[in-house]
Amino acid sequence: MICPNCKNECPDSAGFCGLCGTKLSPDNTQVLENEQVGAPQSPVSPADTAEQTGDAFINAQEPSTNPVQPETTPAQPVYTPAQPVYTPVQPEITEVPNDNAVKLPKKKRFKIWPLAIVLGFVAVVTTLVIIFFPFFKNQYRNIFYSNKDYMAAVINDDVNALSNSVSEKYDRMIDLKNMNGKGSIDVRISDTAKELLDAIADENGAELNNLKINYENCVNGKSAYLSVNGNINDEADFDASVISKDGTLYFRTDSTGKGYYKIPKSLLALSSKGGSSPLSSISSFSDIGSLKKYLPDGETVKKLIDKYAKITTDHLEDVQKTKKTVKFGDIESNTVELSAKIDGDYAYDVLTDILKTAKKDSDVKGIIKTVLNNGDFMIDSDQAIDYYEEYIDEILGSLKKNDFKMIDSFNCRLTLNVDSFGNVVCRTVSFGGYDVSLYTLSKNNNVACGIVVKKGKETVKLIAKGEKSGDKVSGDVKVSFAGISIKICEFKDVDFSNSENGNLSGKIIFSGEDIPVGFASVYSDEFDDELVDLIKNSKIVFEIKTSDNENRILIKWTVDGETYLKYDVKHTKKNISVPSVKNAKSIMTISSSDYEDLMEKIDEIKEALGVNDQILDD
Repeated sequence: MICPNCKNECPDSAGFCGLCGTKLSPDNTQVLENEQVGAPQSPVSPADTAEQTGDAFINAQEPSTNPVQPETTPAQPVYTPAQPVYTPVQPEITEVPNDNAVKLPKKKRFKIWPLAIVLGFVAVVTTLVIIFFPFFKNQYRNIFYSNKDYMAAVINDDVNALSNSVSEKYDRMIDLKNMNGKGSIDVRISDTAKELLDAIADENGAELNNLKINYENCVNGKSAYLSVNGNINDEADFDASVISKDGTLYFRTDSTGKGYYKIPKSLLALSSKGGSSPLSSISSFSDIGSLKKYLPDGETVKKLIDKYAKITTDHLEDVQKTKKTVKFGDIESNTVELSAKIDGDYAYDVLTDILKTAKKDSDVKGIIKTVLNNGDFMIDSDQAIDYYEEYIDEILGSLKKNDFKMIDSFNCRLTLNVDSFGNVVCRTVSFGGYDVSLYTLSKNNNVACGIVVKKGKETVKLIAKGEKSGDKVSGDVKVSFAGISIKICEFKDVDFSNSENGNLSGKIIFSGEDIPVGFASVYSDEFDDELVDLIKNSKIVFEIKTSDNENRILIKWTVDGETYLKYDVKHTKKNISVPSVKNAKSIMTISSSDYEDLMEKIDEIKEALGVNDQILDD
């Protein structure tokens, strides 16, 4: 298709000329073709040709009002040289462009992958920083701290970890309501074991063969409750309950019936002085529900430990630093060794600083006030604090620095070996020619810990080595000295992962097969042969399991498969309520027959246990 305006050759399907934009149609294309095929025209300039062509195109679009008349002059042939036609390649236009159309900006698509990469990188870096923060912190201290400050920081971190653990365990220990629940105690002793124990002790023991006790206990505020039932030697049955409420004691036994009897405080005080009354053994139970109010909380205990430990590091002197490789139990660790001199001046400075701090310590004074204000004492808290301060002043006045010079003769030093993460893998105290070291190392799945005592060339080692599987460790414990190594015991599936919360589990097994026969010769000649056989054929298993809801301790001693001794204690935490004592009677109203039955039951239990009044009083 040829454009009628600019003579550009266009595709047959084009609606407009790609060069000049003229609208194309089959009709005007046909006209152009006829003009090219027709008679020759007179020569004209390119400008005239373009102008005439434009006029012709306009005239073609707009019909003239004057009809063209045929000329009488005969047409002369005109030669028109062929002109080269430039045909640019244009995109095919299928739609008529609309210049008035609004053109919207192209919407940008949001790409997620760059953000994902950034977030992933941040997460990885954060994780690495958290994991290796102890490493970075320790390296910073190693490079920029003075030797004294570096050692002080390591000790304070060590003590802080200890105080955290002590604080948590202490809080649970003094809050007796955490142990509310039910449990059992099962003790079994064979006749052979009794004879053996009697022979070793050279006296006749109790007639106890077995003891079975079921109990439940509860402490709630100022109230406490304990109920026990069971039997001794499968014969002496007993069932009793004791309740303490607001300092008053109530009791019930199977000899006195189902109801509770009230024991006045005056009678408890009298019985505790007499010593022979059975009430003397339970008088101290009357205020157990209020035990917590007399004691400081765990946070105060932690604060005191950290505070006074820091005083010991503030006075460190002559701290030396070097690199040393520590090896123990086949585990090696590259460490920084920090060693400080402990002399008379150090001891004097630390002690005086501790006393001066304690004198004005508000935490210590707070404990004094708490104890005295909640108890029945002959002195009030303000007087007690005055005496406390005066006593410290007396001690400070009596201290002389020269009195501590004798410590210098012991050449005492404290040495710590710190790994790259800031963990203390070895602690050594040197004094008087002795070096006592405590090792705790781990590498990959291997762990090793123990104590080494050295004096000159003599060395005694107690080594526990094991392998980890998950959170559990299994291995053995050996003692070595003078070229002799003896396996003491083995441990299986010991889990320390949650020990800071008081949870621990595992087994420790003592086997006589691991002990050299000659080791038994330390016993008297009369029992040498028997004891050798007994030791070689003995196995003692100690099993412990403590968790948030259940505790168990099992000790079992067997010889050739026969159980000589079994001690099994179980406790499950449960919500227990203190029984009502609303209808309790006074103990003064107890009948004489019930009282005699009670005394007889107590004597029966004491006889089965092999105890007497003197033992109970002690």
